[in-house]
Amino acid sequence: MEQQFLLCFDYRDIRSQESCREIEPYRLLLKGEDWYIQGYCLARQDFRTFKILRIHHIRILEDSFEFRTFPAEKMDYTQFNDKTLVPAKLRIHREIQDMIISRFGEECLMPDGPEHYIANVRMPIDDLACRYLMGFGNKCVCLEPESMRKKIYKLSREIFQLYGSDT
Repeated sequence: MEQQFLLCFDYRDIRSQESCREIEPYRLLLKGEDWYIQGYCLARQDFRTFKILRIHHIRILEDSFEFRTFPAEKMDYTQFNDKTLVPAKLRIHREIQDMIISRFGEECLMPDGPEHYIANVRMPIDDLACRYLMGFGNKCVCLEPESMRKKIYKLSREIFQLYGSDT
């Protein structure tokens, strides 16, 4: 993108239709749980957004392009599909700071000593959100709400039972 080279790739749309696209790449975008690339599609003569998971055989072409006025979409930090988002308070290690920022935005972080941050976020209290937090291992502790802490504890006990015995 920075070097302004065209990209060429095979793309499978939501209806499983295959096409070969050449684009002027402008930006990567996280929407929901998925990454997208936004660019000017030479075939459609318009700006398009392509889901990265549907891109195959990507190639950087030798042809360069001049930047166009780009109507960028707003970044979407509401990462969970559940409409019942609740405030949650996390204590995170600086090693996972970028991952938390990419999901919730930089404004959610407050320093908490030299190695940690407090992240004030909104997320559902469900198994998916709990497993997401547990995926950070000892680099993330859910401080609030208590109901989420209990759910994480229950899930971690179930995992321990799978791995904690000789069976």
